[in-house]
Amino acid sequence: MSASAIVLTVDGPVARIRIDRPEARNAMTLAMYEALVTTLGELRDDGAVRLLVLEGDDKAFAAGTEISEFTAFTSGRDGLAYEAKVEQVVNTLETMPFPTLAAVKGVATGGGLMLAVACDLQVMSATARIGAPIARTVGNCLSSRNLARLQTLVGPALLRRMLFAAELVKATEISGSAFPTWIVEPESFDTVLTEKIETIAGAAPLTQRATKASLVRIAGGDLEDADIIERTYGSTDFAEGVGAFLERRKPIWQNR
Repeated sequence: MSASAIVLTVDGPVARIRIDRPEARNAMTLAMYEALVTTLGELRDDGAVRLLVLEGDDKAFAAGTEISEFTAFTSGRDGLAYEAKVEQVVNTLETMPFPTLAAVKGVATGGGLMLAVACDLQVMSATARIGAPIARTVGNCLSSRNLARLQTLVGPALLRRMLFAAELVKATEISGSAFPTWIVEPESFDTVLTEKIETIAGAAPLTQRATKASLVRIAGGDLEDADIIERTYGSTDFAEGVGAFLERRKPIWQNR
């Protein structure tokens, strides 16, 4: 069940991973987290991929972690191991070498929300709701790293509402925050998502990868970029881009 609930499809330069466990609102089991890491690892080395889309269904992007997984916990060390696993998944997604986009139609909570936050960009339905209502459900906690990620993206006020008041926040309430999201009406969701996919996947792939590589390094406090700059400016695509601009035509990217 769990492995098959992480469904990968690749169409040209676009890879899509669908979380497919609708009977449980796409709650993530530990086996699903493992399958997701494995799938991401396979995509990481695929030089033809220009964009990864992570998505759920109309009702739920992902409703956190499957609660029954916690029944096997016997001590705080189990919690440490669990949070380390979540961190591995989130970090793997954050550091993919190409842009990532979360398509959020329904609820995204807990670990599911962190998967959406770990993506570079999000397209969210105006009816979507996000949160981590753990203070009124299972009584666990978020890691400091995940708290920092959430606070950076939704701001301290909404973060505190999500956690202390255990609220699910409407997508429309985060539109004024730093959350890097396109929030669209439900009837326009698929159209906007398709437009964003086409735009991002059709952009200069080496520019996209250079930007992502630099952002990953900056997040780790590393500003060294000589190799990134040299590789990008020395590419065939850079020469093509300059030529196409001067000739007033659309560039043909070769990803080299």
